[in-house]
Amino acid sequence: MSEFGAIYVYGDSIMKATCPDEDMRYHFHIDEFLKSFKELPVKIINRAKFGASIEKGNAILDRDIEQGLQCKYALVEYGGNDCNFNWQEVAENPDGEHLPKTCLDKFVSILDSMVKKIKSTGATPVLMTLPPIDSEKYLRYITRNGISRDNIVKWLGDVDMIYRYQEYYSNAILNYAMSSGNPVIDMRAEILPRKDFKSLISKDGIHPSEKGYKIIFEKLFNILKNQILVAA
Repeated sequence: MSEFGAIYVYGDSIMKATCPDEDMRYHFHIDEFLKSFKELPVKIINRAKFGASIEKGNAILDRDIEQGLQCKYALVEYGGNDCNFNWQEVAENPDGEHLPKTCLDKFVSILDSMVKKIKSTGATPVLMTLPPIDSEKYLRYITRNGISRDNIVKWLGDVDMIYRYQEYYSNAILNYAMSSGNPVIDMRAEILPRKDFKSLISKDGIHPSEKGYKIIFEKLFNILKNQILVAA
């Protein structure tokens, strides 16, 4: 089988397979989950960064293009940090107006820009929806050091608003991909129907567990393997 070509991965901590330990210290497990990919005739360049928003990803892409980006596919996975809020500020002013790190219109605009830049290099952009989160776990996580849970819930209206707002961004990715005709991997749909859903989300509520990452990377592996077989 001939060399399939390079695949660049642009994303946040999800694409680093990040999990917290019992003391809420984060560890990257990406090397473990990419072991099986080594059997495929493809080079994977992982440009994901912990905590990255889509603006950061766009800047990374710009630098790669300036240096002569050459790849067959570029996977784009952002939104988890973009839809997040400054919870300390929310807790201190639960009656005020608070904006996410990246407002949705700006998020979709930058996503569109990244897609067009990737296409301009001759590569195919592939988008990915966001793995779901667990609102209650995440609320426990962000209030673990004394931030007022009551004030945050007062501002949210209800705890599940955290989940719904993150899904709002994930749906925007899916809608953009469908309306623009770009390929998308609906990872959210891969996880939501599972009866063991709770065990697929880590203790912080926003990162998959190692069990959850196994599902994600097995899905990515199978998609890539099938593409290589078609191209062979």
